Amino acid sequence: MKLVWLGFLALGALSVTAEAQVPQCKSYPRSAHGQDVGLRRAPDGSMWFATSNMNRIVRVDEKFQETPFVPVDGSTGGLSGLAFDTAGNVWFSKSAGKVVGKFPTAGGEGVEYALPEESNYPVGLTRGSDGAMWYYDPVHQNLGRVAPDGSTTVIPPPPKLNPFGPAGITAGIDDSIWLTDRAQNALWKLDIKTLKYKRYDIPDARVHPEHLRVAKDGTLWFTMTAVEKLGPL
Repeated sequence: MKLVWLGFLALGALSVTAEAQVPQCKSYPRSAHGQDVGLRRAPDGSMWFATSNMNRIVRVDEKFQETPFVPVDGSTGGLSGLAFDTAGNVWFSKSAGKVVGKFPTAGGEGVEYALPEESNYPVGLTRGSDGAMWYYDPVHQNLGRVAPDGSTTVIPPPPKLNPFGPAGITAGIDDSIWLTDRAQNALWKLDIKTLKYKRYDIPDARVHPEHLRVAKDGTLWFTMTAVEKLGPL
């Protein structure tokens, strides 16, 4: 049996079997409701997500028991992304707080890093193959790379492009970062070594590409919210 986890207004798992022609979806009750972002599987198999309006990061174990964490500074909010490093930390971004931070998954003292003014609205945190955390900034229309020590590098958007409307980000399997672009109705692949972009136009107009993930075989899957479809590349 294969489980595909979904994070929308509730927490659920999509169970797909070889015998089933139609996937079975089961939802699980939540202890609280919030604007959920960043559903991620941790290295230990637990599921984590962030509640933007409640300013909590939540761990869900195999028995679906929830453990909430305050993301370092409880006075700042706007959780907008979640990712894990290989050192046992969960990283988070706060668009309202204009920071990226981290704390140990086992609990304990964490830290938040202030972002530069020209790229301080982080959304969609993802760990790149270089070990850094990457985000996009839809307000300033650029990308940010946060090194393990918290130093940030601002990555310009594709050249001669206006507007640039990033709406989703994920890491590829070949030293790349993928982005969806609502404004251009396109996908972008960024080589993290050369920082050069490659564009992939979506044939159907105005489909609003948004969330995206790369499968183990390298296939990119993305949502098209305007037409309620999934697309592979």
